Formats: sequence, C-alpha cells, structure tokens
Amino acid sequence: AAEAYRVLRTSILMSAAERPPKVLLVTSGRPGEGKTTTVVNTAMSLAQLGASVLVIDADLRRPAAHRYFGLERTLGLSTYLSSETDIDGLIRKLRIPNLWLLPCGPIPPLPAELLSSHKMRTMLDMFAKRFDHVLIDSPPLMHVTDPVILSTMVDGVVLVVRGGKSTRDEVHRVRQELATVGAKVFGVVLNNVDLRGSGYDKYYYHRYYSSYGGDEAGEERR
Repeated sequence: AAEAYRVLRTSILMSAAERPPKVLLVTSGRPGEGKTTTVVNTAMSLAQLGASVLVIDADLRRPAAHRYFGLERTLGLSTYLSSETDIDGLIRKLRIPNLWLLPCGPIPPLPAELLSSHKMRTMLDMFAKRFDHVLIDSPPLMHVTDPVILSTMVDGVVLVVRGGKSTRDEVHRVRQELATVGAKVFGVVLNNVDLRGSGYDKYYYHRYYSSYGGDEAGEERR
C-alpha cells in the first residue's frame, strides 16, 4: 500500500507541465470508495518529501479526516466560513512532520452555500501561497453538488473509484458532471481491485515483482 501511494504521489507531482499542482480535490461517486483514505495517505506521502501539506476536510456532511489523526472536529472549516474566527487558530499541526489539518468543524445546515462562498475561494488562494500542497476531501459527487462547486476552485481533481462497486455508468456520470464546469481531472485511483481475477497475465506479475525483489505470492495477496 505504501508503494502504491508513492506511485500516486509521483503521478500527482508530474500531472502538470510547468509545476506540481498546489490545490487538489479528491472525490468519489458514492460513499465508501476510499476517498478520505486516499487523501490522508497521499498527504503523508507528500509530507515525507519535505513539502508542507495541508489537508482540508470539506466534507461538511459526513466528515472523517479528523478520525484518521485521532482529533476532534469541534472547530474547523465550517467555523471559519460562518463566522469571523481567525483561520490560524483552527489549523491543527499534526505529529507527522510537515503535515497540517483543517477539520470540518460543526456540520452546518447549508454546506453548499458555505463552500460556494467567496470566503472559501479566498481561503484556498491564501493556503496555496502558504503551503506546498493543499489536499481537499469532499463528499461523494453523485449525492451532492459540493464537489462540483469545489472543483472550480482547485488546480485539479482526483477521482476515487472502488473496484467491484462503482459501475461504468456512475464513473461516466461523475466525469461528465466535472467536465460540465470545466474541472481538470488528473486521473482515477482504482481501489480494492482483485488483480488475480481481472485477467492480468501472471507472467507479468512474476517478472515485475522478481525485478523489484518482491515476494510474488505476498504481493498478489495485497
């Protein structure tokens, strides 16, 4: 898994021609596809390179990022967007070097209105100047419009798809929703894929893992 996220990190860093993307949105079509796990692990992988990384939990409906770090979400993004609170007092410095978190905060009654505000856009512009990378976790796109709104404020979008759960039609619909607003989709992260049952050549696995000193049987089980 660690190697997979390092590969994802490299793909993100090389996804733009002139410079790596500053602000990245991670979303999925439906719940349970692994978007928050992808955000957290990708952020840690980027931080390991020495880059300053901020994770923003913009899932103002079912927030989860704070739980990955053992924190409360008492105050956070929704607090800042709905009041005059200083943003610096809401950002949490994590134990992992170079990594910060802006939790969701209290769940608001009208999340989409907060996320579509000028204050949200201005905040992201400010963070883009203060951090090397900003990774945003958002709700699933097929249920709410929040990710579509946020996709207009970021450098690009990474779509998380769960193998064996997401259908082609769902993925296509999500892609069309993002394309409608001109969002730049950097790529797709495919989770929970059974490689042994997907028609891949076992000879390829043997050659690949032998070349890199891996254990073939152990790697196939992952």
